[in-house]
Amino acid sequence: MNSYTLQKMQNDIQLKRSEMIKSARENGLTHARTIENSQELDELINEYLSIEHTEKKEVRLSIQSMVVILPENFSDIRLV
Repeated sequence: MNSYTLQKMQNDIQLKRSEMIKSARENGLTHARTIENSQELDELINEYLSIEHTEKKEVRLSIQSMVVILPENFSDIRLV
């Protein structure tokens, strides 16, 4: 998944959140449309977090499999 897709999902989440708030103001918190919007928002957020977590996990795995080549003489290394 690329950053464009995550950005689109963030936009979709914002739009759905706005729809839910509008419905809540116009119809009340317990109205069927408000609840439906809330459930759809939950699904979008869960999907986004799942994808975001998977991408972070892939990056961590990539970093863990990296090989670092150090100079033979460690006295040349400065700690910052």
